[in-house]
Amino acid sequence: MHLQASALAKLVKHFGWSWIGILASDYDVCYVGMKQMKEEVEGVGICVSFWEKFLDSYSKEKLRVIALRIKSSSARVIVCDCFEMDLKPLLQELNNLNITDKIWIFTTAFVLTPGFFPITSLRILNGSLILVLHAPEMPNLKTFLENLHPSRYPEDIFIHSFWEEAFGCKWPSNASSTVAMPGESDGEKHYCTGTEVLGDLEPMFVLSDMSYTYQNYLAVYALAWALEDMLLCKPGMGPFLNSSCADMEQLKAWQVRGYERQN
Repeated sequence: MHLQASALAKLVKHFGWSWIGILASDYDVCYVGMKQMKEEVEGVGICVSFWEKFLDSYSKEKLRVIALRIKSSSARVIVCDCFEMDLKPLLQELNNLNITDKIWIFTTAFVLTPGFFPITSLRILNGSLILVLHAPEMPNLKTFLENLHPSRYPEDIFIHSFWEEAFGCKWPSNASSTVAMPGESDGEKHYCTGTEVLGDLEPMFVLSDMSYTYQNYLAVYALAWALEDMLLCKPGMGPFLNSSCADMEQLKAWQVRGYERQN
């Protein structure tokens, strides 16, 4: 979050914008991000004309007050840490007031989904900038997803839930060991048989934007590398007090973090 605020401040500074507005969805995580953003831009000499919180559940009157605040400000650049669904009704108010002369900069929280906004809203967002997370290819992920099957992971409760959602079926109560006969039903949904094929469905996994998945991927690998380094640590050559290694039987979180930073 701090890195994002710093990146946004540098971006605004790069283009020579010295007078901006800040908007954020009314959630704690966005408020913290907005506060950090304000501190970062002011730290590089940029002034903040206004900063406002909003939600899609706000009343029309409250959203109109925010829209009027945006209209009355001479700031042409708006940095927005928000989610799509929250921005949609606010954009409608901005469209009603014909506010189309603003440059929008969005954080990674904002994902522009095709078809979500009407043409009138896209007119307002024309020329916007959106930060996106780096997401290179993750080896073998597509093959792994395409070969998911309950029989491969009989103890995984999540794969059974996923299977029910994907195929609109229901596992018998002892799903890990029982396979229902074709045609059997619990009255509302037919039973899952295990013979269903993911390839018969519409594409289940959208792999065009794996940015958040990639962050989880990195986190898992960072932890794995840290634990491996800790296991390979030789007494007298460790990174802690008196060159000691971590006690793997009484491992502390701060010790793991120390190794993660090294990686």
